[in-house]
Amino acid sequence: MIVVVMHSTGLFFPSLHDHLGGTGQPGVWLFFVLSAFLLTHKFINSGFSFLNVLSYLLGRTIRILPIFYIAVLIYYLMGFYDLEKMKSIISFDSTYIHLWTIPIEFKFYFLLPIVVYLASSIQKVAGRKYSLLFLILLTLAFAFIYPYTDDEINGRLPYYIPVFMYGIIIAFMYNYFQIKISSLVSDGVSIAIILIFIMLTPPFQGANGWLGNKFVVLGPFIALFVYLQVNSSGYVSAVLSSKIMADLGKYSFSIYLFHIMIIFIVYPKFLDNVTAYLVTIALCIGGGAIAYHCIESPLESFRHKLMKRITQAYQNQNI
Repeated sequence: MIVVVMHSTGLFFPSLHDHLGGTGQPGVWLFFVLSAFLLTHKFINSGFSFLNVLSYLLGRTIRILPIFYIAVLIYYLMGFYDLEKMKSIISFDSTYIHLWTIPIEFKFYFLLPIVVYLASSIQKVAGRKYSLLFLILLTLAFAFIYPYTDDEINGRLPYYIPVFMYGIIIAFMYNYFQIKISSLVSDGVSIAIILIFIMLTPPFQGANGWLGNKFVVLGPFIALFVYLQVNSSGYVSAVLSSKIMADLGKYSFSIYLFHIMIIFIVYPKFLDNVTAYLVTIALCIGGGAIAYHCIESPLESFRHKLMKRITQAYQNQNI
């Protein structure tokens, strides 16, 4: 929703556009960190059996690619780009505005089990501290070899690996380090982190776009924010785990994929119109909900049925 709100604000209110450069990026980093945390947490608790890994790989593929391809096709049919551009987006050779994140996350999801397996193996042999040290050193290695200050990032995965690694690190901390955090401390630090990001936006920091590529430096703050929410029961955690936020989270992928299309259709006719701006954000949420129930949810049901059949066949073969 951070990305949707920032894109909508910058387009509906042209006078604000030059003061919002990079402000949507933290929303992308939050997604990278959170998804890496959740997937790592699942592996730590379920293990690396053949069926678990197969279920994971099928799940990521079925969850991401079909609806991504459908979105790319709809953008093409709506006239946002030509056929050659559509082909290059589908093959991950190029991108269109916000769609650059999909190839990055999809590719990393195939690396995640390897990293988590290695760290888990180290944890079993040498202990939790060494597994955490391994993850930190791996993160630093990628941050050093592929510095975020390079001009040639262009949505290339190696540069963004540290952001995903932050999610893996906090998953190991959550599962293997019993750190008690009071609700008061959690809320105070969480609010402080939110304020830090607000103060780093162009209206306060002064440089438009400065925030856009600081994912390596600011990623740990996002990781800490996520860790606090899952490891405490403060007011911030309660708000973020409410039913409204849970539903937004459920629809978030579809909202993200289709929001640019909806915004681009509406905003040219309603510049500086607050009502149209709010209605458009609501339409983005509604469109995401429809896409979720019509595309994502049926695909998830199909995945469960497929895995059930595979599991039965695998078990019968090993009887």
